[in-house]
Amino acid sequence: MFRFVRSVVTRRLVLRSWSESDRPVWNQLHTDVAVLQFIGTSSAPSPDSISDRFAELVGEDGTDPARSFACEVMDSPGPPVGMVALTPVDNEDHTAEVSWRFLPEVWGNGYATEATRGLLSWSFESDDFTTVTARIQIADKRSVAVAGRLGLVAHHRTIDVPSERWIDVYRTTDKDWDG
Repeated sequence: MFRFVRSVVTRRLVLRSWSESDRPVWNQLHTDVAVLQFIGTSSAPSPDSISDRFAELVGEDGTDPARSFACEVMDSPGPPVGMVALTPVDNEDHTAEVSWRFLPEVWGNGYATEATRGLLSWSFESDDFTTVTARIQIADKRSVAVAGRLGLVAHHRTIDVPSERWIDVYRTTDKDWDG
C-alpha cells in the first residue's frame, strides 16, 4: 500500500530519506525542549529509543512503517531543518496520521506548511491514503495554524492519554484535498 519514494520536492524544500549524517538533527528534533513542548508524550524519549528509531530509518531494508522524511532547504546547503511523517493507522480504511517537527530556529518560515502540503499531495496523488488525520494539542497554536493553512478540519476533541492534554483531531480526505 505505501510505496517507497526517494524524495518529494516542493518550491523551497526537498523531503528525502534520512541518512547517517542526519543523526544530529534527528537527535535535536527528539530532545529539544521547545520542539517537544506539544508532542504527545509524558516524558522525553530515552537516548536509546531515539537512536533505535533512527537506525530503523537508515537501515538497509528501507522499511519505515511511518514514512518519515528529512526536510532540507534547497537554497541553503546543510543539514535538514525538520521532518514530516505519514504513519498508517488503519490499512483497511486507508487512513494515515501526518506529523511534523522543525528546529526552533526555522519556525515562522512556512516550512511546516509547505513540507506537509507536499507530502499530502504526493500521498493523495499516489492513492496511498484516502483520509489523513493530525493530532494537535489545542495549546499548540503554531500547529493549529499549520492545520488551518492546509485546509485540515477539526473533526473531534479528545484527551491524549500519554500527555493527559486536550487534542483536536484534524482531518482531510483525498476528495476534499485541494493541495
